[in-house]
This record gives sequence, structure tokens and C-alpha cells, in this order.
Amino acid sequence: MNSTELFASEFKKMMTDRERLFCGSDGFRLASLPIPVLNMPDFSTIGLDMPLVSVHGLKAEYFNKLNGVNCFLLPYHKLLTKRVYNADGSTRRGMDGKVMKTNVVIPRDSVAIMSTVSIKMKQEDMNNVSTKSLFYVDFIEGFIPDKRAYIYSIPKTNAFKVNTNNLVLSRNKKKSIYYAYKVALTNGAYVYLNVVSGEKKISDGDRLLGRKCSLDFNTEIASIVRYWVENGLAYDPDFVSCNMSGGIRLMLSAERFLGDMDMDDYETISSLSLAESGMEDKALASIYR
Repeated sequence: MNSTELFASEFKKMMTDRERLFCGSDGFRLASLPIPVLNMPDFSTIGLDMPLVSVHGLKAEYFNKLNGVNCFLLPYHKLLTKRVYNADGSTRRGMDGKVMKTNVVIPRDSVAIMSTVSIKMKQEDMNNVSTKSLFYVDFIEGFIPDKRAYIYSIPKTNAFKVNTNNLVLSRNKKKSIYYAYKVALTNGAYVYLNVVSGEKKISDGDRLLGRKCSLDFNTEIASIVRYWVENGLAYDPDFVSCNMSGGIRLMLSAERFLGDMDMDDYETISSLSLAESGMEDKALASIYR
């Protein structure tokens, strides 16, 4: 056994001993492992159970500001309401002082979307620009921290499903993934940071850390590993490694490997609109897990 093989063997033995000592027979829960704040778009860490659509082809004034924007797709069974306004643009209030609201019906050829993008449409222009299928509903506060979220109705022909991918933390190597990082923790346990399709069901015990409209989670993974190293939770990959023959560097505390999903097959945005793809009410509602 050469020095490289000895070092690798000793590191593996140390990990086994430390896991037995610190994790016990029951192991440890991923929920207890701290994760740094990840600088990602709003839809990446909020409303993770809500599908996204990308808006394209809107020509109407004001509404064309939504073109190219990824929006939350609201479920059909969600009851939507909107504030009632007076002629002067102020909100109408009832006898109890509360803001009056009325129910909103989304036509069958349309979908309700939600975005932080405001089209800044003037009250007096609403009737002139809006149609039966294309109109502004209302805004809500509290869903996205420190931001208003605006709700619109748009035709299905202008909504295209966004195929998102998730960053999932697990204790075991997963199947049906694009790629993953295996990280050695100082308590002797190994964890995996997996990049998987947003269509893949999250297994019990795993943690969904965020989602993106791409396969590139390298910045987020690097941020997480660096945070763990700086807080004594993981071994520094730059120090726990050794050189092998041929200039190959053996990484013992952090390893990247490809999965069984072909990254070349990934399509960010569907080429067919929700209308063209034939997704009817029931089928569209079923993508809400």
C-alpha cells in the first residue's frame, strides 16, 4: 500500500469511527444541518410546490411587460378575489371598515399567474386594455418577503411551462439525477447535494434547498460547502486530498460525479404553450404536488 492508498484508507476509517461516535445508530437528521442564505431568485426558495410558466407573445399595452418573465402558476381550485375600487381609485370599504373584495373567475382558456413584476397599468386604462382572458386581478403582500406579488389572468396560448430543477440534500446517493456533490462532514457522515429534475418526487427525509430554471447550481453548492467548512461542519476539500500518479488529485472530502440523467436533453422552457400541449384543467391541476 502506497502513501496515497494509506491516507485514503485512514480517512475512510476515521469517518466510520466518527460517525459511530457522533451520530449513533440512528444517524442524524438532515433538518438539523444549517444551510446559508442562498442568493437566488424569488421563485427558487419560495412557493417550491408551485409550477412556473414563462410568458411570451403578449402584445397588449402594459401586459407586454410580462413577456419573458417566469411567473408562479396558480392552481385552478384557488379562489381568487380582488379589491373593489371607488371611482376616484380608492379602495371601497364596508361598514366594518374592511376592504371590500369580489370573487374573480378565470376563463377556461386562461390561467392565473403571479409575479413581482408590476405592469403599472392606470385604473382608467383597465377597461380599454383588458379583455375577457387578459386582465389584472389584484396584488397580495406577505407571500414574497418585502415585495408585492401581482396576479394576472393571461391566455393559455401565452403561457409556457418552465422545466425547473431542484437542489436536494440527501444522506444517500440518488438515482435519476443530473449530477451531485458528495461531502464529508466532521461528524463522520456523508451527505449529497443532488441536482434533480423538478418533476422528481422528493423522498421522505431529504431536504429541498431551492430550484432554478437551469442546471447550474455550482454557485449555490460552493456557497453551502464553504459555509459548512467555515463553521467546522465539513472538511476543507483543498486540504483533505492527495495527489496521484498522472497529475490526478484524489478528493476525499468532496467529490463531484455525474448522474444518469443526460443534461443535453434538458429543455428550459417547453416549446408548446399550455394551450398547444393540451393540458386541460384536471391535468394542469395535477402538477401541483
